[in-house]
Amino acid sequence: MKFFYLTSFVLLSLLQYSLLLSNNSIFSYLEYKHQLGAKEKQINKIKNDSSMLKTEISKLNNSNKALEIYAREIFGYIKKDEIFVQIIKNDSVNN
Repeated sequence: MKFFYLTSFVLLSLLQYSLLLSNNSIFSYLEYKHQLGAKEKQINKIKNDSSMLKTEISKLNNSNKALEIYAREIFGYIKKDEIFVQIIKNDSVNN
């Protein structure tokens, strides 16, 4: 009977070690699950950004008006005989 108790104790100890302290422990599982959630959020953000960029590229390829607006906003292009005026907002407050 002592052999049975000893074997049971050793087996239980090994299972507890495996459950709590090994590379495949419950804590490792929870950490991997957290990392998976973070990576899925990153993937969804990248997919959304990608779809927005594809839409913008499609608009630029199909519309001269959109291309003109893009060139004006991003690169500051102006038409012939136009004057470019830039208003700079003063965020500092002088008391």
